[in-house]
Amino acid sequence: MKKRMLLASTVALSFAPVLATQAEEVLWTARSVEQIQNDLTKTDNKTSYTVQYGDTLSTIAEALGVDVTV
Repeated sequence: MKKRMLLASTVALSFAPVLATQAEEVLWTARSVEQIQNDLTKTDNKTSYTVQYGDTLSTIAEALGVDVTV
């Protein structure tokens, strides 16, 4: 029984890399403070922002005027 389980596991795992391998080259570029400031939503006394691809913590903080220095 253990040999069958080992054989079945080996066969199943041997196909895993073949079935799941896919890669794409994507050029990442950081968004600027100005881009983030343009996307800020202000209602009443609240400012909100939805994080987008290319955002960094430091640029979001700078756009909001928040000091992230430790």
